Order: sequence, then structure tokens, then C-alpha cells
Amino acid sequence: MSNQKIDLIDERSRRNINSMDVNEGLYFGNFQGSGYFIKVRLGNFIESNILIKGIWEPALAEIISSFLNDGEAVIDIGANIGASSIPLAKKYKNSYFYLFEPHPSIFEDLIENIKNNSLSNCTATCAAVSNSNSEITFYAQKDSNKNMGLSSTRLNEDIGDYEKVKTKSIRIDEHFLNSKIRIGIIKIDTQGSEFEVLSSATLTIEKWRPLVVFEFESEYFENETERQDGANKLLTFFRKLNYKLYAIQNNSKYYPVLNLTGYFNGDIVAVPC
Repeated sequence: MSNQKIDLIDERSRRNINSMDVNEGLYFGNFQGSGYFIKVRLGNFIESNILIKGIWEPALAEIISSFLNDGEAVIDIGANIGASSIPLAKKYKNSYFYLFEPHPSIFEDLIENIKNNSLSNCTATCAAVSNSNSEITFYAQKDSNKNMGLSSTRLNEDIGDYEKVKTKSIRIDEHFLNSKIRIGIIKIDTQGSEFEVLSSATLTIEKWRPLVVFEFESEYFENETERQDGANKLLTFFRKLNYKLYAIQNNSKYYPVLNLTGYFNGDIVAVPC
């Protein structure tokens, strides 16, 4: 047994070690005074990071929490196991969380995490989000991969072992056309297809003026021309909607204005002007 596993067991429990499988369990986290459970398997990148940091992507969680008003809705696209939304849903019991995750086995874990926390304010959908209502190909990582968050509707070089699965795709504008609940936050983590997702939500963003948090990764473009074209599309999209982009720094509270004229790999917050 590795030292990492030993460190997860308190002194009193060591006598019980043969009766436990320490490779899998529940992490009891606390986010701003609200406790939550997350299923954890040692060696899984996202789940192990939760063990180390106490919460997945702390800077994003703090931003969303600071700007989410009680009773508003959060749209989490590429929700994975609910690592971001579960802690927030426990804290904001009167808000609504709409989670989209197309990977079949990750979606099962997402449902398990929702049930483990007895959350009635989460609606999970096993679907991709893109700028079309259709059935599309999704490149789903196999369970042997350590970082299961790299699955995508794009066949990226960092995806590892994968299999092609057919999944339904939805457009945000149609899905939330008749929503009466104000959409306060949109979070997007789709490994390179963020612009397609944003394009599907143009009317929703225009109507509700939510805070939008998403990734931009230069590595997902084949060359500099393609990267700059992708950057210009994003800049034009948000400029037309009167938003300003800022680069989130995980270890600083200062977020510089983002112009995407060169290399960038990180999280972005789009703030309505």
C-alpha cells in the first residue's frame, strides 16, 4: 500500500484496514460553510485534486459563488462529475443547476453525486451542447485514462484512449427558450468546442446577461492562423454582446484584460458591461 493511501486513513481506522478499500470513497468537503460529498477514486486527476485542494478549481468556485444570486440558474456545460456544481448547489439551495455531461460513465458518476447529496435543485442531462440540435459523435475517454475531463466532441491530441459514441446535441437557446428563471451564470468546459457552445447560447446571453466562465486553450488549434481565427471569433462574439473578457489567475485576485493576441491557455471570465 502506498504512503498516499496510508495518509488518508486516521490512526483509529488503521486496525480496520483489511475491511476497507481505500482506492475509492467519499470526500466530505466544505465550501463556504456548506458540506458536500464527492465520490473519489485515487489516481483520477479531477477527484484527486479535490482531495488535495478541498474543491475543484477554487478560483472558479469563488467567482461563481460571488456573482450568483439566490434563486438564479446556473448552466454547467461539460459538468463532468459535478465537481464545480455540487458544492455550489449545496450552498445555494434556492438556485437551479442545469448540468450537461455527454460521457456515459461520467454521467453515471454525476447522477450518483447528486443523489449522495440529496440535491433536488440539480437537473442533469446526458447530452453534448453545440450549435445544432442533432445526434453527433462524441470522443469518450476510456475508464483507463487518469484525466477523464479530456473527452470532447473534437478529436484532440491529448484525449488518450477513447471510443466513439453517438450522443444527442442540444442548443442552449432552444433548451432554455421558455425559462422563467433568470440565468445568472454559464460555465463551459468542453475541451476546444467552447465557441460552438457559445454560439448556441447567443439569445440566452443577450436576454439574461449572465456571467460567462469558459476555457481557451491555444494547444487545441493546429496552427497560428487557426488559433488567431478562433480568438477573433470569440472577441467579436463578446464585443457584439457588450461583454469584456478577463484572464482568471488561480493564485491572484487580479484578472488582466484579455485580448488573445498571443498564446493563451486558461480560464476566462466574460463580464457584461
